[in-house]
Amino acid sequence: MSEKIHISLTRYAESNALLHEALVAISKQKNIIAHVLMLDQQDDEETRTLCGNISSGRITIEYIVIAPEGLSRARNKAIELCQGDILLFMDPDAVPDPYWAWNLTQTLLKDNVSIAGGKIIPRWHKRQPAICMSLLVKEQFSLLDRGTEEIHIPRVVGASFGINKSANKDHFYFDEKLGRRKGSLLGGEESDLCARIKKIGGLIMYNGAAVVEHQILPERLTWKWIIRRFYAAGLGRAIGGGAPNPGQKLQFLDYLVMPVILPGYALGFFVGRASRFRIK
Repeated sequence: MSEKIHISLTRYAESNALLHEALVAISKQKNIIAHVLMLDQQDDEETRTLCGNISSGRITIEYIVIAPEGLSRARNKAIELCQGDILLFMDPDAVPDPYWAWNLTQTLLKDNVSIAGGKIIPRWHKRQPAICMSLLVKEQFSLLDRGTEEIHIPRVVGASFGINKSANKDHFYFDEKLGRRKGSLLGGEESDLCARIKKIGGLIMYNGAAVVEHQILPERLTWKWIIRRFYAAGLGRAIGGGAPNPGQKLQFLDYLVMPVILPGYALGFFVGRASRFRIK
């Protein structure tokens, strides 16, 4: 591929061990020429040095320190810095397959495709609770597996996706009221973007050959974290607007776990609706 693409990672509080594994894997991507925007919300000399050491003629990694103002603000900064049309986003605790960027870009270059997501599979750091077998719960861990083919999907998941902003550039931004920030598990910014792009006729695709492993740390495999995450999911849906809408067809197990997860989600949703919650 002769066309240069951009890839963005943003670190808020993830450890160097996780972040550096992600960066090294990105530096080994095949069949692409890329400029990587490593947007760090903490100034870390070890990471700065690593970015320089693993950069190459094909894949350069630029280390940029930004203010800790949340994930959506950081992603908007990446869009501002991206000098081309193709921009891929990956979480700093994900590990991509060597052909992840190439496969995702092939989908984004198809006619009228504006957003593309890939397969996100878990790398569990300890044995997960049985509730994690539910698709609804897996979504809260930023996991997505719709098989190996290319298909249309209603929205992408934040650990691995990309945009082609060649048309309607003004519509490609993240609502900064949404997205993770200090003290909050609030999400919904990708869903908001996808809804906006669909309204103007852009296609959203999934490519099952674009694979990343998402590292699920032990502190997330607790009932407390899962319930907090569903509360934040309900809050994000209320702020973003629209009715609750699962990303996949529900399975039998999803209905079984609803008595556990629905109260937290419903509380977040109604708090958001009732108070017209806004993040300053």
